[in-house]
Amino acid sequence: MLPRFLTVYVSLLFAAFAFDNTKGQKEASWNRILEESPDRKQTFVNMLLPLINEQNQKILKDREFITNFFEKYPNSQSDAKISAGDYAKLLEIASTYKVGGLFDKKEYFEKIDTIPASLVLSQAALESGWGSSRVSLASNNLFGQKSFGAKKHIKAIGNPNVKYAAFDSIGDAVTSYMTNLNSHEAYREFRKKRADTRLKNIEFTGLKAAKTLINYSDVGNYTAMLSTMIKSYFSAYDEAKSIIGTSAATIRLIY
Repeated sequence: MLPRFLTVYVSLLFAAFAFDNTKGQKEASWNRILEESPDRKQTFVNMLLPLINEQNQKILKDREFITNFFEKYPNSQSDAKISAGDYAKLLEIASTYKVGGLFDKKEYFEKIDTIPASLVLSQAALESGWGSSRVSLASNNLFGQKSFGAKKHIKAIGNPNVKYAAFDSIGDAVTSYMTNLNSHEAYREFRKKRADTRLKNIEFTGLKAAKTLINYSDVGNYTAMLSTMIKSYFSAYDEAKSIIGTSAATIRLIY
């Protein structure tokens, strides 16, 4: 039997290879892929890992832009020489992450950071029943995200006042969920804990993150359920986070 870390290593490589062409497929078939798989849970993981990695890479690019911006414009609030392109990009990022002060460097760095793969996987599995729930199947919503206003949604059974967000793909659902954790006021404690651990050069694991998500669900023991899910299935994915690549070329480099 392979050691757990090695099993995860192989799983990550397989995920990167097997689902590298996901963009060329119709993501609407994800439920069919799960149904036809002999190992639903592992296929669920393999399907989501590249999407999580892709979104984390986008987040890192945004963080890199912010780093470069404040190095380039140290007196940004009074500097009239900010280029139109840099200013437009800053506005876009501020809007995405709901940054209150356009030149609030601290807020940008607290909000723009990666999210542990183990946390994303565990919440997706817990909220969607490993991709089997009515909401996830009908709306690609793997994270139980609510919808407000006129956004696309489906109504909860038995309570038409509760609306779940509907997405065009599970990739969109992953992006929305991760952006939500990085921007919504309800998850301020999550971001504060992450920033503190980064400052201390300590890894921000899914288990540490799970304890901060008291506001994610109305279920009383939600954080405990989330922690159990991570311990049972996903904690090793944080240890191996640097392995997964987004293309077959990345895999060849690893070998």
